[in-house]
This record gives sequence, structure tokens and C-alpha cells, in this order.
Amino acid sequence: MTVHAKAEILLPHVGSAAHHIRRAVGNLLVDNLVSWFEARGPLTPVAETPWPPNAA
Repeated sequence: MTVHAKAEILLPHVGSAAHHIRRAVGNLLVDNLVSWFEARGPLTPVAETPWPPNAA
């Protein structure tokens, strides 16, 4: 899988201080990216997520 982006930075939410929570949220971020680029859609979509494709 290759991601081409000029200046994109993806960060999980960093509002929590517990290391196990940060690790879990970071893993969820990666799982969402993998799912997206495998054309399965996001695991945790938000209202702004353009999914399914061509739904507009």
C-alpha cells in the first residue's frame, strides 16, 4: 500500500494521557487507513467521510 500526499499529517486524538489509550487510538487510526485503502471503507466514519464512493 502506498499513500501519496504532499503535506499530510495524521494524528490520533492526543487528549488522553494514558499510554494504553494512546496506543489503542493509534492502532485504530492505522486500521481505519488500511480499511480505507483496501476499499472497505472506514471502520469509524464521521459525517464528513465521503463514503460510500460516488454517493454524492
